[in-house]
Amino acid sequence: GSNQAPSTKVYLQTFCSVGSNILATLIKKLVDTGDRPVLVYDGFLRWALDVAKQFGIPSAVFFTQSCAVNNVYYHVSKGILQLPLLPEVNVSLPELPLLQVSELPSFISDYEPQSAWFDVIVKQFENVDGADWVVFNIFYELEEPNGSVVYVSLGSLALPEANQMQELALALKGSDCNFLWVVRETTEMAKFPTHFIEETKEKGLVVTWCNQLEVLSHDLICCFLTHCGLNSVLEALSLGVLMLEMPFWTDQITNAKLVEDVCGIGITGRRNQNDLATKETIERCLNELVNGEKGKEIKMNTIKWKNLA
Repeated sequence: GSNQAPSTKVYLQTFCSVGSNILATLIKKLVDTGDRPVLVYDGFLRWALDVAKQFGIPSAVFFTQSCAVNNVYYHVSKGILQLPLLPEVNVSLPELPLLQVSELPSFISDYEPQSAWFDVIVKQFENVDGADWVVFNIFYELEEPNGSVVYVSLGSLALPEANQMQELALALKGSDCNFLWVVRETTEMAKFPTHFIEETKEKGLVVTWCNQLEVLSHDLICCFLTHCGLNSVLEALSLGVLMLEMPFWTDQITNAKLVEDVCGIGITGRRNQNDLATKETIERCLNELVNGEKGKEIKMNTIKWKNLA
């Protein structure tokens, strides 16, 4: 172990030498038995990639620290963030808030250029381009910008016709937004265009239930595509969420009128002469809500109503 080594540098050199030999023996055994192994290795153990290359097997480097921390280390390794840093300096890096030196990882804030561990930390990116895959301990939703997801729920009673479901599905597929779509009955999914769920799996999720209040409370939600049932309208209003209204029957139609023209917190996806809200109409409304001047005005109104609620 490290306690028995005369120095950290010697320990790490020995670990590299012995670890490489043990790993090579294991991979050779697997290859000789006909297996086709894939090596997943910790980014700190960059020597493992050399062993994988020796046997011609695929490899994935797994960075076990957060993306934000690795962002800092990467910029140091490339010489973009130069050390040492003065204590009063504020550090600006892509996709991160402004950081004080004291808020950086300790290997950076307490810079010791002779530290063997510092060498391991910074050089983990040295051969990263040689790996077949790069893996981080993260999930996509954490990486998405705030206000990038459309929440879709059309209630539990009215079941849209197949042609309306298809127009809505195509609009979501073609929009710039990610989406979460609650479809109450699994049989309703049969109304989707062929392969819709598979083709949109990178940007959308279709579920049969979710906690609507929790979803509407989330910072990722940019707008609520709703049937304008009263409960849904009040929940969105109280949480300051913009609405794209697609009413179907009873009170929903009047509610939609009030949401758009009286409260000023939504846009109605109006139907054509065939009683159909088309893909183009829905896409236009989404774009106006999320990116347009009208959307900015509506957002100001939602803040007002949220405060009143």
